[in-house]
Amino acid sequence: MTNITPYWEANKDQSHSGNLERPFYIGSLKTTTEGYRIGHHWHYHMEVVYWAEGSGTVTTGSSTFNVQDGDLVIIPPCEVHAVHIEANLSTLHYVIGFDTELMSPMPQLAFDLTYRLPFAINRAPNWNLLKLSKDQHQRLEGMITNMYNEFTTKEIGFELTVTSGIHQLMLFLLRDSSLLTHTAPEGVSHGAERMQAFSQVFSFINDHSHEELNAVDVARVAMMSYSRFATVFKQFMHMPLVKYITFLRIRKAEQLLLDPSKSITQIATETGFNHTSYFIKHFRILKGISPFQYRKRLLGL
Repeated sequence: MTNITPYWEANKDQSHSGNLERPFYIGSLKTTTEGYRIGHHWHYHMEVVYWAEGSGTVTTGSSTFNVQDGDLVIIPPCEVHAVHIEANLSTLHYVIGFDTELMSPMPQLAFDLTYRLPFAINRAPNWNLLKLSKDQHQRLEGMITNMYNEFTTKEIGFELTVTSGIHQLMLFLLRDSSLLTHTAPEGVSHGAERMQAFSQVFSFINDHSHEELNAVDVARVAMMSYSRFATVFKQFMHMPLVKYITFLRIRKAEQLLLDPSKSITQIATETGFNHTSYFIKHFRILKGISPFQYRKRLLGL
């Protein structure tokens, strides 16, 4: 399916719409002469795009990557992205989509994928493009094609095989790549109960980032004193709360910029900025371009 209209993707399984919505999805796309383009979109689940053959272009946020066989692109939850393959190219790529809650047996990993990774990649976009060695390419191709075959044939117990494969893929990212080592502060490890409790706090921050929100409000939700919360938050994220809230607002603005009916001023207001000029300033700081330029790039204006 080719889609060039920007959209929000509610259902992970785009090729089996109407079927049971599972916490994962494995798809593949092969092209020969027809080319392929899927427009800018976003979703709440995480995606890993594995390029098995040929070449193409993957855009995440304001960064565009030329990908080829052996490349792995990590797309965090809520990240605006698109894929484009020129006509007359023989290509094959796989898309593995899954809810980060699938990592709940490892609460710190689930937290990193949901909350730390999107911010880390925003600071250094090249982190989410992994160039694999020949050995890594062969290992991952076997792992991913096995998951794909299990997902498409759906033999009894395939859910276990796919879930296990996604866990193996995450283990690869932990041990064989530097991607996930950029997310957690060095030497910091937290117990399962604390990670689950703080995940609830971060969920609250995400849901209310467009409102007048400060550290006192969030500390109350976390059932901590202001000073204790500020210390723990910096330990988790290596930044003050206000900086993280600004990041969330800009990420939401990226999503809203896909809707051409919304003005820049309207988007600034909906994401929690009191002044349009303040919104434009912080958008440019985080994304390197203005909201208007970003929209032109996304919509092809």
